[in-house]
Amino acid sequence: MNWNPPGCRAEVKLGKEKLQLISKRSEPEETLLILFKSLKIVTSFELVDEEELQLMGTEEDLVDYVLQNPSLIEEGFKPEEREKSIGSGVIDLYGEDSEGKKIAIEFKRSKATLSAVGQLGRYVKELEEKVEKEVRGLIVAPQITSGASRLLSKEDLEYVRIGEPPTHEFEELTYDKNQKQIKEFAEEWEEDSE
Repeated sequence: MNWNPPGCRAEVKLGKEKLQLISKRSEPEETLLILFKSLKIVTSFELVDEEELQLMGTEEDLVDYVLQNPSLIEEGFKPEEREKSIGSGVIDLYGEDSEGKKIAIEFKRSKATLSAVGQLGRYVKELEEKVEKEVRGLIVAPQITSGASRLLSKEDLEYVRIGEPPTHEFEELTYDKNQKQIKEFAEEWEEDSE
């Protein structure tokens, strides 16, 4: 079983008397090659599951968690505006520290990278020009790459490590017990083909 996100290309070829299934994706770049030694049957069908995808641990969840617990950023942090729109983008959370300095915060749900630091740097520069005062910039994420960490220091920006919110912080999720599992699609197909 292999999940191909939108934009993937899959093709079937006959090579050296063996059937080949080739799946390619561009980001991240990867190729999956499956060689079949023998075939009993070949079929194709679409799996349809109309249930909604429910994600936990998104950037939005992290922002919600910090709004409920501002001291996770630092003691005295006061959130002022969520998703503050400025010319260069949307700041995830904007607020003020205990000394009255403005803070622009960029959240990442997994690892903060160089692009996140560049994004935050643009926000801070634009805000400093608007308010004509120093603005602190913080990346909030569970992890950060070494390159992003070096660039943060160079740009005089900051990093706050925050893990995933405890699961009890999420709304209670309920799943439809009738929602099919992937193996059930295959079982139904096998029954239909007998």
